[in-house]
Amino acid sequence: MKSYLLFLTLGLLNFFTVCGQNWTEVNSPTTDFILSCSFINNNTGWIATTTSVYKTTDGGVSWISQTLPPIPENTQRLLSSVHFINENTGIIAYGNYLYTGHDPNLVDSTLWTNDGGDTWEYRDQGNSEQGSYDLDAILVTDLVAYSIGQYGNNKKTTDGGYTWTSLDYNPDLGYSGSKIFALDQSNVYFAGLNNVLITGAIGKEEDSVWNVTNFPNLRSVKDIFFIDELNGWLVGADVSIKYTNDGGTTWLDGISAIPDTEGFDWLYRVHFINENVGWIISDTGKIITSNDGGLTWSIDYDGDVKLLDMCYTNTDFGYAVGFDGLILKREPELSVDESPKPITFEIYPNPSYGTFNIKIKNATKNLVSIKLFNTLGQKIHEIKTISNDLLTLESHNLQSGVYVVSIYENENIVSSKKLIVN
Repeated sequence: MKSYLLFLTLGLLNFFTVCGQNWTEVNSPTTDFILSCSFINNNTGWIATTTSVYKTTDGGVSWISQTLPPIPENTQRLLSSVHFINENTGIIAYGNYLYTGHDPNLVDSTLWTNDGGDTWEYRDQGNSEQGSYDLDAILVTDLVAYSIGQYGNNKKTTDGGYTWTSLDYNPDLGYSGSKIFALDQSNVYFAGLNNVLITGAIGKEEDSVWNVTNFPNLRSVKDIFFIDELNGWLVGADVSIKYTNDGGTTWLDGISAIPDTEGFDWLYRVHFINENVGWIISDTGKIITSNDGGLTWSIDYDGDVKLLDMCYTNTDFGYAVGFDGLILKREPELSVDESPKPITFEIYPNPSYGTFNIKIKNATKNLVSIKLFNTLGQKIHEIKTISNDLLTLESHNLQSGVYVVSIYENENIVSSKKLIVN
């Protein structure tokens, strides 16, 4: 039987707003720094520290620790990124280290899952001639994935990670990659630097070759993002922000009107939801936003904890993660006229000895399910269609203990409460 570590926040969602802004801090399963996040919808996602991966299906209310394969003997495994393309298929990139130092025969490794992270298996990439480790790996489809790391190490698989091939660089000067981005199978990019000149660089894959663009005035490029084949943005060191509207033929500066630029150094991630609206996270803990395609920027979140990754679900609903186990969540603002009455519910009797009633208030036709979980995070019962505002459920087959009842609207969790069965 799999063992899970579940972190619960009972009662209502127990989020709190930071500085009155759109970003809120949510429950975190760790105090370690979080390197990577990947969400497939507003509620279901994964985060990775250097040693652990956690999953949530309720927008950060609770987290389940993923069970990873044993670490090879006499080594230390350092995770670096996690990426999912649907609720089942995901990939982790990591490096192995001997306790006495770095071992090039134990690097360039990935872990794959096809069941949402319940089980993971090795899909090793083979030995690394340069002895570096992967910094990032992404899935483009269930079978196609890319990885990129230090000293020119980069690989591609088309069979689900069982075999990997190296990609060449044009020009072949030696590059390091820090991030992979894929708009689709025909538009795959890396962000990184030129190892010879120690300057920023990006590359686009064409016929298994990275066609590289160098940026002599940048120390490094940390991330690249395209909203379509023409409009893209990149960020990096020294408050570097550039954008393109011709598919990368030309890149223009977009660093004007950032408040307090002295408080910035490295910009780590960039994401746009359309040609105008986007966000960037920084090493200082600030999040900046643009409403004009990246020409001007303003502070959207004024934090002080270093942020390392950001992920969106193709809407303006996103997450940012960083040091000290920090997880931030951004939900879109609603105008007064647009704001619906919150859906609430009561459970009685509670504690229950045989049956319990659930009374729902402000329900809409979109309210589709009520789910009952045990303290291991396992779903015990679900009602998929709710047509009444008062439900009576039998609890005779439940063992005595504490359970969590959650209401979902359009697969998004609305509220959770504790139920005690005697």
